[in-house]
Order: sequence, then C-alpha cells, then structure tokens
Amino acid sequence: MDLNICNIVQILAFFLRPHKDSKYRKYWNWYHHWVGRLALFFAAINIVLGIKVGAAGNSWKIGYGFNLAILLITIITLEVLLWTRWKNNNSSSMPTY
Repeated sequence: MDLNICNIVQILAFFLRPHKDSKYRKYWNWYHHWVGRLALFFAAINIVLGIKVGAAGNSWKIGYGFNLAILLITIITLEVLLWTRWKNNNSSSMPTY
C-alpha cells in the first residue's frame, strides 16, 4: 500500500510542478531537494537496520560504514562546490539582456 501512495504522490508532483518562470518554483525546488535528501537518509537507516536484523557479520558493518563515509564526503564536497559556484554567480552583477 505504501508503494501505491508513493506512486500517486510522484504523479501528483509531476502535474503540480510550477512552471520555470513561476514565483513558486524556488519553493518547489527546495521541497524537491530536501525530500530527496530525506529519502536518502531513511534509505541509509533502512540498510543499517537490515544489516542488524539480518545478523550480518562485522565485515558487512565495516564495509557499509566505509562506503557510507565515502559517499558522505563526496556529497559534502559537491554541495560546497555547488554553493560556492552559486554564491559567486549571484555576487557578480551581470547585465540582463
């Protein structure tokens, strides 16, 4: 049942998405990015719980922890690069044509 609800929400999100020139698009993008990040967070928690429930050995825990650490470092690095690029583009006053 939960899968059906997720599908319905995704379809509604597609049809309710504001146009690119809409004043609400900024809020839509914030919602879209943060819900995606939250889904990834819950997926990581779900994997940890699966390893625990499955009584996997320490090698699984260490391997997943190593992969998760590399992924988090990569995500943080890319986010910092994105925000510095965004800040530099907004600080320079470019003429509008």
